[in-house]
Amino acid sequence: MFKYLLVVLSLFLACNQEEQEATKTAGTTAGTTAGTTAGTTAGTTEAGTTAGTTAGTQAPMGACTDDANMMVLTSLDPSAFNMQIQNCALTCAINPMVASCAAMCVQTATSLSAECSACFGDVIACTVSQCLGQCAINPTGPECAACRNEKCADQFLQCSGQALQ
Repeated sequence: MFKYLLVVLSLFLACNQEEQEATKTAGTTAGTTAGTTAGTTAGTTEAGTTAGTTAGTQAPMGACTDDANMMVLTSLDPSAFNMQIQNCALTCAINPMVASCAAMCVQTATSLSAECSACFGDVIACTVSQCLGQCAINPTGPECAACRNEKCADQFLQCSGQALQ
């Protein structure tokens, strides 16, 4: 099992490095913008890292604080919601476009808006890019949570209007 995890992580790192090199070669710094879902732009751009966090959220500040998203967030069982987010993170961690993959996964799993889901996609991408070493073995462990809180929480708070749980 551990050998399989190392192979998957190696493939992810190789794909991520190739994507960053391709982005530099193309002369772009923002990367690929996420597609649209039901005519609404997801609001996430795939980008490298800036000052230790994943850059590129185009969702409005406080994207999860409107009535519709708050209704969804308060109606979800916290442990089930965390499991859905973790499943999206694991599903999308090896995707070269982690943020857009995770945003679409979160939106599908929870019925949150595209803009709010983009904030979750960005925090997942930030965690993958900044905390892979701490989170690969135990994604629910204290080392992973500490890294995510240190490197990704401020971006998530600004984007979503919600603190990381």
